Amino acid sequence: MTSETTYIAEFDLTKWKESNNAFHKLENAMTHLIFAGDLDEDLNKTSEVLQNIMQHLQDEYKKEEKLYLPWVRFFDVIGHGLQSAFELEPNLKGTMETLVLELLTQGSTIKAIDWRIAKKILGIPHVFLPGKKSRLLPLISKEDLLKAFQQEIETAFEDLVWVPSNSLTRTAKDALKKLQECFNDESFHDRLIQALTIGRFDKTIFGLSHTLICGEDGGLVLLLNRLSKEQQEDMVKGSIVTKDYLQDKIKNNEKKGDSTNDRVVIGAGGFGTVRFGLNLFRESKVRPGDIICIKKTKDLTHVAKNLVPTFYGEAEWANIDESEKETCLLAAANGITGPTLRIILAAVLPTKSTLLISLI
Repeated sequence: MTSETTYIAEFDLTKWKESNNAFHKLENAMTHLIFAGDLDEDLNKTSEVLQNIMQHLQDEYKKEEKLYLPWVRFFDVIGHGLQSAFELEPNLKGTMETLVLELLTQGSTIKAIDWRIAKKILGIPHVFLPGKKSRLLPLISKEDLLKAFQQEIETAFEDLVWVPSNSLTRTAKDALKKLQECFNDESFHDRLIQALTIGRFDKTIFGLSHTLICGEDGGLVLLLNRLSKEQQEDMVKGSIVTKDYLQDKIKNNEKKGDSTNDRVVIGAGGFGTVRFGLNLFRESKVRPGDIICIKKTKDLTHVAKNLVPTFYGEAEWANIDESEKETCLLAAANGITGPTLRIILAAVLPTKSTLLISLI
């Protein structure tokens, strides 16, 4: 595509640094990296470019107190959009470990890394050296990651105390309580780590009423594929939507198992299906208990089911255990992130508009 080639050719590090908008800088740098194709054959040059980009973004986002944003996005692009480069060039893994250890930690202990960054690093192990050769992966404590996430749950509980009670806030509290019970049960810890790494807490595995999505920005959202009559009434009473609007978005009233909840689809397009979501964690623009819209880029479970033969031969989804399902889900998540990044960034490439990506 001509527009892509032109845009990449015009990317100038010095001019890019002169911009006053940190979010524009992040988008432009990541767009450049993902459409640049394979990284430069000169590893020293590649390391220097990546070092310069991430050092500058790190300085910018320290001022914003959102250091996790550039690093999580960077790992998305490098780990998924340029996955083939790491498969073909093993030495690149050592370069990446050096970059992270020297730039991100800057002499601090690995525990000082934000839990959202640690979660992303665990989700792209193929970018770093394997096993005992790795200087980075063994330093990240999975238990510390769980503790940090558990603290976020406790903060969300405290925030919900001040939110007026209705069926939606009760649903939020119930989900947090169920998740907290899982954290208190050590037998769930491996599955919790896998879920955090994927960014998806399956409702069946964790006994939830709805699937929980943990976004790249660290937010936690209950995915409302279906709404009860009481939840619909509370959304109308709270002036979140009008009754006519909600009725227009209900696709059918068929039962699904013992559920009589209505399936609600806000819309659908080239990027996927848009659903309602119930926010659980405190964020800059939304509070716990707020209803937001979420775009589902892919049906992760559907993709994972199709991967069962790849990992387990003639076995079927219904016959494999939970750990095997998690293996398929993790592979599915890794498989869809790169193409989704390319689709989204290609869509905004001509206008260079600001975009913060949250893949679920």
